[in-house]
Amino acid sequence: MKQTPARRKQTATNSLLSFTSFHPKHLRQSIPVGQFLRLRRNCSDIADFRKHAKDLTGRFRARGYPKKVLHLLYPYLDNTIFIPSDFL
Repeated sequence: MKQTPARRKQTATNSLLSFTSFHPKHLRQSIPVGQFLRLRRNCSDIADFRKHAKDLTGRFRARGYPKKVLHLLYPYLDNTIFIPSDFL
């Protein structure tokens, strides 16, 4: 299996939904889940995932997401078994 690192364009901005928005609470709390799962799925190397997860956590914190919401996800995702897409 070929390993490729996750990439982010230099022009990409922090366009994550602000936690202080008036969207329903369940929606605001589910966005980190989806983003971290996408990141985990796209990173074939656990070290690469950890590096990018730290960056993603910082971007969520900059948008007002509480540490509690983010840190509850990380242990679960860090231990998620990676299944290559070509295996399915």
